[in-house]
Amino acid sequence: MIIQYEKEPSIRGPYYILSRNEGGKTIGFRLKNQEELELAKKDVEAYKEFSKLTKEYVTVTENITDILRSDKKTDSDSKKNRTYTTKNITPK
Repeated sequence: MIIQYEKEPSIRGPYYILSRNEGGKTIGFRLKNQEELELAKKDVEAYKEFSKLTKEYVTVTENITDILRSDKKTDSDSKKNRTYTTKNITPK
């Protein structure tokens, strides 16, 4: 009598590896099924969107700061360089 055992099919690739850099070392995780692959794709897209938005935030904040600082310089410069005449120093 011969007994045959059914084996689960072995997956020999191609397969996906999700990797990231952590503390200067690359760490990889094998994605085992389609569900994990789809979740990883969504996570990567969310990270890209987050990265894009944070860069945009930095740019807008720098622009606002530059505008505010240039307004302060203009106000202080105009007061320093103002020449006084009898017209603008006489009381009303």
